[in-house]
Amino acid sequence: MNILKQLPTLNTSVESNTCLVEDTSDNVQEISQHIELIRIIKRHELCHGWTLLIAPDHLPKKHILVDAGINLDKVLIIHKKNCCDVLFKAYQALKQDNFSALVIWDNLLTESESALLNIKAQHTTTSLYLLHHKAHDPDLIAH
Repeated sequence: MNILKQLPTLNTSVESNTCLVEDTSDNVQEISQHIELIRIIKRHELCHGWTLLIAPDHLPKKHILVDAGINLDKVLIIHKKNCCDVLFKAYQALKQDNFSALVIWDNLLTESESALLNIKAQHTTTSLYLLHHKAHDPDLIAH
């Protein structure tokens, strides 16, 4: 996989001898999040169970995941439009023994909801990951 092909280019324009550079920090953060998500999926793809992504904001394009060697047959996604209660879906996933990893974005839960999931995850074999909505690295909440 050549992730550099996927990096955004800076948009520049010249006006009155001034070079305007578009801020791409959000793009860089999104790419960092995609790389971390790929690492999580790869880490769990040989484990028993699915990797479940609940209500992701932005996912890498399918061809990027395939180029990274991701087995999409082991990844389940519950999109926001099909998930009115993230905490309930996550709790239900942790109750079952069908998932090796559960990935949730932190902007979807309150601190107390995250704490409840952390407690539940400590008593399961499912790894719980909370990805920061606009950050570079995920926090491993429980294993």
